[in-house]
Amino acid sequence: MLKKVDGFLNKFRPLSYYVDKELKETLFKNEAYLDNRSSFLESSVVSWSNSYKKYLLLLVFLCLMVGVNTYYWMSYIPAYTEIEKDSSLLGMLLTGQITIVGLIYPLVISLVSILFQDKAGKKVIFSLYQKYSGFMFAGLSGLSLAIILAFSLIFNANLTDILSFILNITLTFWFIFNLFLTVWFFIKTLSILDENKKDEFIFRFVTNEVCKTDLKQRIRSVYLKGLFQYKLLRNSNDNVLIISNDLILDKYNKEVSYVAGKYKELLNVSLWKINLAIWLQSNILKKSININILESRKCKFYIYIPESTSGDKNVVLTKYSGFDINILVSFLIKNSVRYEKKSNKTDIGLSAALEVFTSPIYTALNNNDESQFVESLNRLARYHIQLAEVLSFENPDGNYDNWLLLNEGAWGFSYFANFMRAYYILLKQTVDKIPSNTQYFYHSLHFYRKIFFEQKYI
Repeated sequence: MLKKVDGFLNKFRPLSYYVDKELKETLFKNEAYLDNRSSFLESSVVSWSNSYKKYLLLLVFLCLMVGVNTYYWMSYIPAYTEIEKDSSLLGMLLTGQITIVGLIYPLVISLVSILFQDKAGKKVIFSLYQKYSGFMFAGLSGLSLAIILAFSLIFNANLTDILSFILNITLTFWFIFNLFLTVWFFIKTLSILDENKKDEFIFRFVTNEVCKTDLKQRIRSVYLKGLFQYKLLRNSNDNVLIISNDLILDKYNKEVSYVAGKYKELLNVSLWKINLAIWLQSNILKKSININILESRKCKFYIYIPESTSGDKNVVLTKYSGFDINILVSFLIKNSVRYEKKSNKTDIGLSAALEVFTSPIYTALNNNDESQFVESLNRLARYHIQLAEVLSFENPDGNYDNWLLLNEGAWGFSYFANFMRAYYILLKQTVDKIPSNTQYFYHSLHFYRKIFFEQKYI
């Protein structure tokens, strides 16, 4: 009974459900992934950094609620207690906030930028620093508070004593919250400057941020290119409407386009609407064929849903030939997709994140620094083994599999293939060093032995 209900509900589930299901049944059940999850506080700061405008509005709303609660609690203050208007507190808060926002944040961020300017993988490191330190949200929150404090000092004289007291309490609460963000910012800044802690942060960043976003994109891409293969879309009238998977060989003279907007990415696909459109169109064609209006072999239908838009705001969702598409069918197809502006989340993939660990090895090779070469090579091996463990999962048949083997589309390479290509280039450079020093080559061979024999997941 439950299987029948689940099968019925599957007909109305969007594409995101199947993508999330893949990750829930594999990545999110992995013990190594669970052990490396960010803490609640850390994940909260990352969320604030990713959507700082949204959370700033929520912070302002929270401060308003603090003010409202303070107003209601005023009735519990004894009548003999005198509340006097005082602008000195607002002045001190403004001075402190301007110092933090205008002096401390710019100096520290500039220092970190200079220190990592010539560092390998600076794009990944700075993206990590931006997310985990929360300086975007902290800076915007501090700047907003400074502006409000400046206006509060101007209009404070016109407020009653009670309203002035409520304003002081509310803005003090906001200032204390900003102090917490500043302390967090300094802690994470010191951590990112420490080499050992930096490796730990990079791995957690890759595990918690890059893995999920990059895997979701690849899994969604695989599903989009095989909607009929994975039975997400169905055609019960193959003899009437031919669903083609070949855009090159088959010719189409008509299309259904959708105005998505420029530089947007696919958010979700309502599969049931497309299935309903296919069923409706095939039945209309079947009726037309029965009365000898159309020839069935000439009715071809091609579905392709782009993952993102570029400079052109229109995207073509379907191409067809041999018939005129029904208005309702066209409406269902156009309303089956949702696009949104590209999010503020990291666009760094797993293969790109590898640069953080491979670039120091090339630097050590160029400088003939053998000890640094061995140390960087060990860091790379440790990263590879940990990542392979995090991305491993057990198939329904009981065999081990790994997301590192997932290809990027039909003609793309897997993460593992990209890793091996990077390691091959590294090995070639050590071969070039053999006339002057054979140790680099031996260390590289030991590296291969280490990543293949010290882990069992790939």
